[in-house]
Amino acid sequence: MDAGKNKNQENPNLNVGSGKFEIDAPDGWTKIDTTSMGLKTVILMSPLEGSDDDFRENINVVTEKSGIMGLKAYTELSKSNMTKMMTNYKERGSGSTTINSEPAQWVDYTHTMYNMEIDGRVYFIIKNKIAYVITTTARKGGQNKWQAEFDKAVNSFLLK
Repeated sequence: MDAGKNKNQENPNLNVGSGKFEIDAPDGWTKIDTTSMGLKTVILMSPLEGSDDDFRENINVVTEKSGIMGLKAYTELSKSNMTKMMTNYKERGSGSTTINSEPAQWVDYTHTMYNMEIDGRVYFIIKNKIAYVITTTARKGGQNKWQAEFDKAVNSFLLK
């Protein structure tokens, strides 16, 4: 493997749904299409709330092949992976919903990132063997403050 490459760049399962969806940023938010370590991500970031704002609430969307896994199996596997990969991960609830006519599963959770407690909600949608993963993130205790913006963006998610 090249020193300049990483496992994500060589993983044919990642990014298969890139360009196959749209999502709108809430008013005043910034939308960025980026690639980091081979993972294509659409990021929506809240506006800065002042010079001391050290965390920008955000929504991100990534995609990967789901193969033969259905929505429930994919969600369970993802929850298992989150438990292993996130520091102090704790599930707070889960359920099902519909986003623009697409069945979806969601999981609410908390975890610690860079010594900061984070509240998150992740949505999973599977269509044509592609998993679309939409994550909303706020500083612990800030989820309710930002929920209207999170809902607006998530509900704008549309497969092309």
